[in-house]
Amino acid sequence: MRIELVHVRDPEGSCEMQVFVDGVPAGKAGVEVAEFTVDAGAGCTAEEWHEATEHDCAVASPAVAEVLRRYRSDPPGKDCIDGWEDGPVCRFCGKPAGFDYHLAGLDDSVVCTGCWDERLR
Repeated sequence: MRIELVHVRDPEGSCEMQVFVDGVPAGKAGVEVAEFTVDAGAGCTAEEWHEATEHDCAVASPAVAEVLRRYRSDPPGKDCIDGWEDGPVCRFCGKPAGFDYHLAGLDDSVVCTGCWDERLR
């Protein structure tokens, strides 16, 4: 099986994705496609970024959600995100963890106090 992706990007507008399975448009091939874009764009606020990526992580498969979480906490072009704060970022919500955070899991990933109390306690 061969998957092909055509990504058309207008730098001043939106992006369009077309997916083909063995040369057939995915919809006609009976394949459901879920698209997740990692692009905050200039002028995006930190709050908008966190809300959008929280939704994407919630609806993605576990494997894709894990990849999205990595970008969520350290997005490319983060200098263009208004209000972005460098420092430890929660692996669940993607928000800056500040000074009050926990280390969880085998990889010692950062978890903010809110997610720690909600998910891991």
